[in-house]
Amino acid sequence: MNRAELNIERNYLVIDGQHIEKTTKTDSDRHLALDGISIDLLAAYRAALEGAIAPAGLQLADDSFVFSPDPAGLRPWNPSHFTHRFRHSADAVGIEEPLKNLRHFNATQLLAAGVDLRTTAARLGHSGGGATTLRVYASATQAADRAAAEGLARGLTHLRNPSGGSPEPMAVRRLAGAPVSILGEPGRAKDYTVIAARIVAAIEAGALRSSDPLPTLVQLGEHFAVAPSTARRAIVELAERGLVRKEAHRWIFE
Repeated sequence: MNRAELNIERNYLVIDGQHIEKTTKTDSDRHLALDGISIDLLAAYRAALEGAIAPAGLQLADDSFVFSPDPAGLRPWNPSHFTHRFRHSADAVGIEEPLKNLRHFNATQLLAAGVDLRTTAARLGHSGGGATTLRVYASATQAADRAAAEGLARGLTHLRNPSGGSPEPMAVRRLAGAPVSILGEPGRAKDYTVIAARIVAAIEAGALRSSDPLPTLVQLGEHFAVAPSTARRAIVELAERGLVRKEAHRWIFE
């Protein structure tokens, strides 16, 4: 209780009247974190049981069963008890789904909330690192994947325009680089000086603003039908004139 953790070590079955305790399905113990609400409910339930049996001079043992028909928790309920109780309550309110669907609901909610697949699989007791979970609950992971895509898009939109609204074309350019079309019509440049002159013209026309990334060397090479090395020579000349500078892997207009 103090660790707020549920340890699952054994499995209780009743088969043909035989009461059987065995290891878990995966033959390994499971340790699941418990939330504060569940802890409060269990504590209140234990306090109520202790209060009910105290007049008879009884106490709850440390290993008493939480779910038991015995006031002192000396033996567990037959597992079918919960199936019948659930069916009775569900029929009363018009729910047709079986009890096991609560397990599906648990998994779906976890995945839809963004809990990673491995953690979800561990809470369900699925082995294989989540392969079974993914196969059974693929629809839930698709919903989470869609939410992830939308979240990523919102984040990128915010980066483009932190003030909100539609991103300005210049803001988009500062993320992706200036379009090579600002340098005029494509065509074969005679030498690197032509490329340098086109870039200077774009600067003077205001098509390039301070801190704007230049088109890449590959883009320049394709636009002017020259080798990237020729485009690089043009950029280096502009850098020597103090018009552009290197920032990380991009050339930036000063």
